[in-house]
Amino acid sequence: MSKNSSSPNTEFPLSLGEGGRGRGLFPFLRTLSLVKILNALHVYLSYRISSAYFAPASFVSNLSPRPSLHKREGDAFPDRHVDCARAPSPVERGSGREVISKTRVARKATVWGMPYSLSVEPVNFCNLACPECPAGTGQLTRAKQHLDLRLFDKLLDETASRLIYLMLYFQGEPYLHRNIFEMIRSAVGRKVYTAISTNAQLIDDVRAEQTVRSGLHRIIISMDGTTQETYEAYRRNGRLDKALEAIAALRRWRERLHSATPYIVVQFIVFRTNQHQLNEVRAFAKKAGADKVEIKTAQLYDFENGNPLMTGIDRYSRYRKTKDGRYAIKNKLPNRCFRLWSGAVVTVSGNVAPCCFDKDAGTVLGNVAEQPFSEIWKNEAYMRFRQSILYNRKQYEMCRNCTEE
Repeated sequence: MSKNSSSPNTEFPLSLGEGGRGRGLFPFLRTLSLVKILNALHVYLSYRISSAYFAPASFVSNLSPRPSLHKREGDAFPDRHVDCARAPSPVERGSGREVISKTRVARKATVWGMPYSLSVEPVNFCNLACPECPAGTGQLTRAKQHLDLRLFDKLLDETASRLIYLMLYFQGEPYLHRNIFEMIRSAVGRKVYTAISTNAQLIDDVRAEQTVRSGLHRIIISMDGTTQETYEAYRRNGRLDKALEAIAALRRWRERLHSATPYIVVQFIVFRTNQHQLNEVRAFAKKAGADKVEIKTAQLYDFENGNPLMTGIDRYSRYRKTKDGRYAIKNKLPNRCFRLWSGAVVTVSGNVAPCCFDKDAGTVLGNVAEQPFSEIWKNEAYMRFRQSILYNRKQYEMCRNCTEE
């Protein structure tokens, strides 16, 4: 079954019975607590309450948002920053605002609890040059850097008690961070289910041993091909044999140390260049030593007029061809987004961004180096952003290429 994102999942990562004999499930269950479960329930209930008061889609189709108070000077993505926190009155006309209904109940963003998932960015640069990756192509406007270990520990101190899932990845290759194993141990020691997403090019026998000994729960290895030719069509400058050797080394050290973790997931993103290998990739990855294979759809930045990487298999494409011959995202983009209630992204500099689709972290809602995460989570900028999504999600560039429903 295909997944709907080319970004690693920041929600609950597991399914019941994953990995046979519970290899993937049991380590996850051991990190849970009653506090975490109750917090997750509060998060979900507050999201359902916030998205339950429906305004007609036609009502918000012509809203003209005011400039946001948290727009950054010189930002690379200015159209992302809008403020729709104020709902127009039923009798308001003119000024570019069309009112369809005279009676409605406005949605109001309500947030209970803290996020139960976080994506934290160890580094924002990479050793490969994948064509649809802003880090690999050098398109990120943010300065290249490593996340400070003290800042990471501060963030965990503030969130770990209710944090269920931590993804040590956003942009860049996590294994390039000089203290990546300390970061893993710090999170695992606080009983947070910890995952990492990697191209595995840097995982030799020594790093495989360190990975297993660190206690990492889950490792996602990108492997978009079963031959070198297919693999490097997207993972440019990468070698398939290195990814296979990394899997073998992880399995070898897992067995040698009698460890149940990390759970090894091979991620195969479907492109036109590798779609012919869909039928063989599962057996290929399992033979290599993977516990699970995830088939994912590709996020493409220039898709309206087609893209050479776009798969021709409809089931594995997030885009559809329209009557005029152009392409549009299949998602209808309803005015809601659970990610804004359940998780967040923290960049190498400590900036908090709303989700992993904001690749360059253009929407900054706070900085964990400057204030506690709990204050950022419910501050004016964050609440205003959530409110604007409930009114008109399509106004944001990052949302217009999103699969979250």
